[in-house]
Amino acid sequence: MKRRLLITVFLVGCAHGAMGVAPVTEPVRDAFVQPSRPPVPLADGVVNAMLEPGDDTDEGGRFADTYLVHLDRDERIRVWVGSQMLDTMLRVRGPGGVDLDNDDFVPGSLDPLIEVAAPEQGDFLVQVTAFAPGQAGPYDVGLQRLDPAVGPTVQGETDQLLTITPGGAGPGIAAGASLWLDVRAGERLRIRVNSAEFDTTAAVFAPGGEVWINDDGGDAGPDGTERPLDSTLTLVATRAGLYHLLIAPYRGMGAGSFRVRVTSRPPVVLAPGEAVPSVGFAGRRGEGRILGLYAGISDYADRSDLYACADDATLLARAFRERGLQSPEQQIVLTDINANVAAFTAGLQQLASRSTPQDVVVIFFSGHGGTEPVAETDRADIDGTDETIVLYDNSLRDNEVVALIDQINADLIILALDSCHSGGFARDFLTRPGRIGLFSSDEDVLSDTAQPLLAGGYLSWTLRRAVLGEADFRPTDGVLFAGELTDFLHLGFVRHNEEINSEGGTAPMQWLVAQRGSITWNDTLWLYPRGPDGELLPVPDIALDSAPPSGGR
Repeated sequence: MKRRLLITVFLVGCAHGAMGVAPVTEPVRDAFVQPSRPPVPLADGVVNAMLEPGDDTDEGGRFADTYLVHLDRDERIRVWVGSQMLDTMLRVRGPGGVDLDNDDFVPGSLDPLIEVAAPEQGDFLVQVTAFAPGQAGPYDVGLQRLDPAVGPTVQGETDQLLTITPGGAGPGIAAGASLWLDVRAGERLRIRVNSAEFDTTAAVFAPGGEVWINDDGGDAGPDGTERPLDSTLTLVATRAGLYHLLIAPYRGMGAGSFRVRVTSRPPVVLAPGEAVPSVGFAGRRGEGRILGLYAGISDYADRSDLYACADDATLLARAFRERGLQSPEQQIVLTDINANVAAFTAGLQQLASRSTPQDVVVIFFSGHGGTEPVAETDRADIDGTDETIVLYDNSLRDNEVVALIDQINADLIILALDSCHSGGFARDFLTRPGRIGLFSSDEDVLSDTAQPLLAGGYLSWTLRRAVLGEADFRPTDGVLFAGELTDFLHLGFVRHNEEINSEGGTAPMQWLVAQRGSITWNDTLWLYPRGPDGELLPVPDIALDSAPPSGGR
């Protein structure tokens, strides 16, 4: 059964060997210092300077020197800082929304470098600080105006063989090579850099300040002949503009030829009058649809009624529709008496007949859960217990539900159960690739209803907020990664821990069980549709709360 509450009041560089390809925001991004004196004009060449007491300071107590560079539209510059004593940071702000920070030029280096392509004419501020507050000492700051033919601009896809020659990007700065990627808002890029001559690193710097860095992609490339030491980046442009792709040897050691391949997917646009995009947008390749079965039961025939569990199903389905991710025809919604064994079974069979290997399938249930001794012919559960979901007229065992799901051929299947003992389904469900299991409690723990949130369950409430777009937060780029979803759900359970697990309680503590199986953090679940202007559609302002339970708050 589902436990009822008696409540009436209611951003990194990767270490060598790491595979981090998630965007990284440099430290103290909001700490650009407004200079108290006129900035010093910065000319081509190298300037010897000193961070010292008496300089301007940012909010963290870091000394800062500010320089000024005037650029014409489309003019490009390279700015770098080198120091034997300081771990320096570099910031550039300017017209057209230029907002760039860099701490370390490449993994293994403590010196920063930024290349700027001016989106419009004007004065640009260049600021040098140290990573540690109060750190003082000498440094060199260099400026080089770049030939536009060096580091060409690329639109769409490209496959190029390039070379890094021994030397440096500037005095004291390791060698590197640049490309400029002219991208649209919402365009999705996959960048692969490989070399047989040196250990590659790749970084992309967006004009709005986002940074994506990868040292080791950990894969062997499309034909299986490349090295795991090569670099792979996947990103979605949060805004249109020129994105700087910088390739360098790890720790600045090595040089030679390399290959860079950029593949591109256009933005997913929701045209006027469309309920969902006319092109594929879901799954790891972004080529599928989202199909869903949403079941919830508040009013049982022969068990205690539950608060708002039927609403959990209808509101989650609504969140998918309102966000432009599903049409009504792509949803099966079953509540109360209609959420019976026959209808639930038929719903899963319908998903199996409609799904394709590119699709994402979501299966959701909110209601009572239970346990039963395993049948004599089924000893797969080592605890001797089958977990169940309790439908309106009878229960379905975990192995029975999974046997039906096994008939579904989809790229990704998400099973979300907000019911007591639901974590026990993980053992049966996560036996094949392409599956994500979301369960409201461990297999031997009850699940609370979420009356303080006006929802049937905490997983249900958090999941519908996630679908609306709140889980798209690392970064907010219109792509929901598998890791973003599970991270957001975990954070939601932590945020509401005091409601779920009251201080001094004697019941076992309830925690989210979220398992991605073979799905990696960076695997794409779906892309949120954009408007014709390329901007993300606003999060719908809709009420996703149930009516207060009888007796009021």
